[in-house]
Amino acid sequence: MTFASPPLTASTEVLARISDLPDLDLVLLDASMPGMENFTGLRRTVRRLPDVPVVVTSPSESPTQILAAIRAGARSYFPLSTKASVLQQCSGAYLVGGNLHSG
Repeated sequence: MTFASPPLTASTEVLARISDLPDLDLVLLDASMPGMENFTGLRRTVRRLPDVPVVVTSPSESPTQILAAIRAGARSYFPLSTKASVLQQCSGAYLVGGNLHSG
């Protein structure tokens, strides 16, 4: 699997960028980026790309935060403590229609 986008620093950048990328397989959002308050950016991204899995990462491991992200439309949620190799392996599962959660 190849990750093909440079990091973006705000959910508004994500929304602007996805309009230029019609063949997205997966969107990975950081819950701590500007514009993600109350998962506003997540909701907007999911509305814009209803068929593309959106995965959220966050420094928080709070069950309340995880549930809020899933309810806002995240296909999954990974705390930043998740090893990169695990995240890459799990992200690949979305390409074949899976749903995974860390833990």
